[in-house]
Amino acid sequence: MRRILLAFVVVLLTLSVGAFCVSCGIPSDSVILEGSGIPLTNLFRADDTPAEVRYTVSFSTGTSEEIASMQVLTLNPSQVPTPSASYKVGYRFEGWYLASDFSGSKLEFPYTFSRNTTIYAKWISNLTIRIENVEQLLSVKDDLLGSYALVRDLDLSQYGVWAPIGDIVTPFEGVFDGNGYSISNMTINDLVEDEEFNELPIGFFGKVKGQVKNVTLVDYKITLEGEKSRFMIGGIVGQLDGGTLLNSSAKGQIINSEMTYRRKFVDTFWVTAKPSTKVSLGGAVGRIENGGTVSGVSTEGSIISYSNATEIYCGGVVGSNGVAGSSGVEAIYGGTITSCHSITTIFGKCAGGLVGYNNGLVERSSATGFIEGSLSYPSVVGGLAAYNHTLGIINRSYATGGVKGRTAGGLIGVNKFDYEIATGGMVNNCYASGDVFASEYAGGLIGRAVSDIPYFGWEDFSGQIFNPVEENDVSGISFKAINHCLSYGNVIANASETTYENADGEEVRVLGVFYPVFAGGMVGQSNEMLIGNCIAFGDVEGISNRVAEEGGPINATNPAYVNNFVGHSTNTSDVFQNVYCVEEQSVERNGIDYSDFNTVTILTYQDINAGSYLRINMGFDTSIWTLTGLDVENGVYPTLLN
Repeated sequence: MRRILLAFVVVLLTLSVGAFCVSCGIPSDSVILEGSGIPLTNLFRADDTPAEVRYTVSFSTGTSEEIASMQVLTLNPSQVPTPSASYKVGYRFEGWYLASDFSGSKLEFPYTFSRNTTIYAKWISNLTIRIENVEQLLSVKDDLLGSYALVRDLDLSQYGVWAPIGDIVTPFEGVFDGNGYSISNMTINDLVEDEEFNELPIGFFGKVKGQVKNVTLVDYKITLEGEKSRFMIGGIVGQLDGGTLLNSSAKGQIINSEMTYRRKFVDTFWVTAKPSTKVSLGGAVGRIENGGTVSGVSTEGSIISYSNATEIYCGGVVGSNGVAGSSGVEAIYGGTITSCHSITTIFGKCAGGLVGYNNGLVERSSATGFIEGSLSYPSVVGGLAAYNHTLGIINRSYATGGVKGRTAGGLIGVNKFDYEIATGGMVNNCYASGDVFASEYAGGLIGRAVSDIPYFGWEDFSGQIFNPVEENDVSGISFKAINHCLSYGNVIANASETTYENADGEEVRVLGVFYPVFAGGMVGQSNEMLIGNCIAFGDVEGISNRVAEEGGPINATNPAYVNNFVGHSTNTSDVFQNVYCVEEQSVERNGIDYSDFNTVTILTYQDINAGSYLRINMGFDTSIWTLTGLDVENGVYPTLLN
């Protein structure tokens, strides 16, 4: 104890002497600490550095074997332990991974850590076939029930046109582990339609009923000619029929080209060619059916479809989650999309940043790509989904990319709710921040929110679903199709003029547009929809000016439905519960301020920044939303937690 006190006194005396020397103008290096012979400054050398930072690296072997943790900054190859196979009979040690589910790539050493970390040992069964080259990859098609693991990066550029693994008759039902290695330069083109009019699955895999995981698909290109129809096309999987796709990524492009066909004399009597129809295009998966699961999948690249026909669905990760109903055929439930992300840019008839058509569950997912459709043909685009159908549920998800189309929503193009089913067509705890431009329906969150109601109408049915008691006290059924959602982007619906391409490939400019426009900060147009606990932030503008002829006067008689929250609703505003907009929000109709006609209460920046209003008055959950540190005026909005 005396030594510690003595050392403390010496340090204190040293600092005091140094300070005294400086104040007196005496060079400190001329002062010698008595009995030491050491100049004062030499006690604190400029080149002295702290001890090297070290972190605790723990090893999870996946067996009963225990390996001692290490204190290191960089783990060198000579230091890396190899767990004993005697503890895992029948398996081979594959390597160490940062993630417990072995997503991502195997760690390569030396590896430098930035925090205390646990790394995980991956084991592969000795019965699993290890794939080291393209020839072995092709042999997977000979046994579609087997278990496979990729152990090298593979380049398919020299292979030619890729033929998918598994087809509509003989799907892949085994296990394929990409193991974090890449498969690059896959090319698929010259597709042939099925003679029996079946929809064909196309991708690295065709039809999958088994499990595909940890696949990294790079620089792929799939082309579908504009006259061909009935395909399910995905970068990794064409048709996921009850199977799973886990922890994978795809980067590439899908092109549904323009029709090369041009109008002929015979077409004045009957049509001899049509653009693509019944096609699902997804960056990773074409279509999900029968409860299939897509989880932890990311995509980037582009998807382009020029077809203006029906049932063309484009999605950054999944083209269609479920089977869209048509011509009396009932829509079919799809599956689950969770923890997925896309930065894919898309142009298409029905295009969504994550999924084109959703009739299943989407959760904890996001999209950031720019999504666009035609302003002339009835395109539907959404930052996350083009369509959310009556069995579709979207939870805790967001979109940040801009959208542009005839019907456009920052999150969803069209959301459809059915009061008799009342289990889907729901959107909860979501937000959109991209700007929205449409030539007919434009909404910051949803372009159109529509409902299927019983034969005798909503008023006859409303007593069963809507309790006028304060919302938080309602113990019965409350069918809010849109709940706890926020929209931040600016919204414009403009029908001043539009263009289209005729059968001869010529661009035609249309000046006499005779339909109304709908623009709302949250929803463009709402039909018998119940909305609660939502806030719209962005500016809103509706333009329906119509020019009768080139150089002629503007005829502004077309209706323009513009509102700070919902452009037009068949419900009265008192049906909506706890819905708001914010101060300084601009609302214009044909260039004239229209804010006097706003129907939703205005919140101040202070109300929102405090966070308590959203939490207490609107029921926003702090385990789902960030409600602290907000500065709405400067663009710091509530966002979703992971």
